Amino acid sequence: MATIILKEESYRLMGLLFEIHNKLGPIYKEINYQEAIEAILKRENISFTREKEISIKIGDLKVSSIFGDFIVDNKILLEVKAKPFIKHEDVRQTSRMLKSEGLPLAIVANFKRKSLEYKRIVNASFGNNS
Repeated sequence: MATIILKEESYRLMGLLFEIHNKLGPIYKEINYQEAIEAILKRENISFTREKEISIKIGDLKVSSIFGDFIVDNKILLEVKAKPFIKHEDVRQTSRMLKSEGLPLAIVANFKRKSLEYKRIVNASFGNNS
């Protein structure tokens, strides 16, 4: 049941990201897309946290902190990019944040292309921490 809900939530979120890309296109800076995402999440009454500090840990040792762009519905980490393409390092960094935050799913969305580029990252260890 939870998997189905998460699937529906992620599809809804992706629809909103496509809406933003279709309206704005690939010409803006990352902050402009972040502002548009915040406005559309508010419009749709979707709960979110913006610029959440996430501690990166190795075991119990905190090695650094990084800010995640959005945590949507306390389940989906959304990272926003405006660059020529999503790099392997973007996926690795998002994976670290996803695991450290204990969320089931992350989406890296890149708006700087003619069509929206995105990567879905599943936290394989989600639910195995108990």
